[in-house]
Amino acid sequence: KIHALPPLEVPFLRPSTLPPWRAALEEAYRDLDALGEPHPALEWGLRWLLDHPPGELPPVVVHGDFRIGNLLVDGEGLVAVLDWEFAHLGDPREDLAWPLVRAWRFGEDGKRLGGVGEVGPFLERYNALTGRGITEGELFWWEVLGNVRWGLGALKQARRHLRGEERSVELAVLGRLAAEKEYEVLYLLETHG
Repeated sequence: KIHALPPLEVPFLRPSTLPPWRAALEEAYRDLDALGEPHPALEWGLRWLLDHPPGELPPVVVHGDFRIGNLLVDGEGLVAVLDWEFAHLGDPREDLAWPLVRAWRFGEDGKRLGGVGEVGPFLERYNALTGRGITEGELFWWEVLGNVRWGLGALKQARRHLRGEERSVELAVLGRLAAEKEYEVLYLLETHG
């Protein structure tokens, strides 16, 4: 239902002048540059993404952090989607690929969709509800981007701890997660890119 919201009904989400994929890359490059230190695996991932742009889809309302940790579920099913601070107008595949990022599987690597399910049935249901025909292959570009973004996000969070801006074991641990995301980018591009 999120992607069915008419973009004009959420005027506070302003469209980018760039295609959604390009706007996402520009933001990631800015985040990488702001770190002021080399991260070759993330840089390689960004370069691969730039060299292999996805086809464009009409922009929709994108949650921006759509994963199992932001879903409120009861015995009847989905009750609410939480944490909307990253909402924007963009490509629906961004939301569909975000739960594929390995960090959201919590050790259940055999279940690629957030550690709870398979991608195929999820996409079948999504496509049936939306009338779209998004394939699992189309999500690969966005999965790589998701890993790059989460790697950059983890580095930014760890930096807050290391600079003394906010002392937190959680923020410190996120620095280690950045290395896992770098590895995942390398793994994805080596095996599928």
